[in-house]
Amino acid sequence: MSAEQPKPLVTDLDGTLIPLAEEPANAADLETLRRKLELHRGEIAFATGRHFDSVLRAIDEFQLPTPKWIVCDVGTAVYLSSDDGSFVLAESYRRELLRITEGRDVQSLRSELLRLNPELSLQEEPKQREFKLSFYVDPSRMPAVVGRIHEQLTRLAAPFEIISSLDPWQPRGLIDVIPRGASKASAVTWYAQETKIALEQVVYAGDSGNDLAALVAGCRAILVGNAAPELIAEVQQRHLEADWQERLYVADGKATSGVLEGCYWFGMFPQ
Repeated sequence: MSAEQPKPLVTDLDGTLIPLAEEPANAADLETLRRKLELHRGEIAFATGRHFDSVLRAIDEFQLPTPKWIVCDVGTAVYLSSDDGSFVLAESYRRELLRITEGRDVQSLRSELLRLNPELSLQEEPKQREFKLSFYVDPSRMPAVVGRIHEQLTRLAAPFEIISSLDPWQPRGLIDVIPRGASKASAVTWYAQETKIALEQVVYAGDSGNDLAALVAGCRAILVGNAAPELIAEVQQRHLEADWQERLYVADGKATSGVLEGCYWFGMFPQ
């Protein structure tokens, strides 16, 4: 697609890189992707709503390629690989989030938001992080609740915003309250600036609402075949408005297969 080989591949995990149980081709395509990355010395990174320990478990459980860096907790933490194979928290990115929040603890909003929004239920404690307050909600109620929380955060003058998406594994909505401006997109942009990689050379693969900001940040974007039609339409419209040419690929294949398909289309490596 492009004369200049893109790098790196940044991918969401659940619903995107991780194989779906009902898609038998996914497992084989994951192995193909791993071999292609090794053969062509490709760089892969993960951008996920999972917390760090959950990412490490997923790498082991699904035999995922080893990432060079990991964006966790919906863009509120970045971990960089070190020479010994371990990962270290990127303190400079953390300091940026502390600056945005002016030191205000997002967890301090927990009781007030639960009181004002009885439809919410708190996610498990390991999913509550330094810069992320997370809830479950009935999907049918999510648009109304998200709008209401947005108004409440504005009234409280809280330097936070909302990321919402659907759980790919269970019929429930996910709502995360995170620092204003923080997202998978802000983390990917930060890394590109730190490593002096042009953002348009980054390939980002995703499937859900919490990938939206990254899919329209200026990266080359892969939407896998199981992405919601509404998300596909919005990403297509945003790319059209930005006049980005050939920066979006909507895959036929679902999850892993769609990621591999998009990598071929963007010329990350030959078929």
